[in-house]
Amino acid sequence: MAWSARGPIAEPGESAGEGRGFLAAPGALDALSALGFNLLALADNHAFDLKLAGISNTPVETRRSGIAAADTGTDRGAAAAPAYLELPQVTVALIRDRGRQRPHQPHDLWH
Repeated sequence: MAWSARGPIAEPGESAGEGRGFLAAPGALDALSALGFNLLALADNHAFDLKLAGISNTPVETRRSGIAAADTGTDRGAAAAPAYLELPQVTVALIRDRGRQRPHQPHDLWH
């Protein structure tokens, strides 16, 4: 089952500054996995709410939970890489085309 994540995965003690933004505790991925979610699209308008810490930590936590995830990373290659979900009869690839930057998203993250 696929899902589009609404924000980054936080480490204990991390929070979105100034009381704004969305984030989830690492245990949220375990709960999603237990419910049958196995494929995540990560980038949306809140992907950068925890700045580089969230962009770095979210892929680590998705790998730890065993959920295939695409659409974010600390460099352009990682952010553009598809996620692959291996099923008994087929391999599913998730490819997201974000096509355009939104004005509030960082343009220089990878510089």
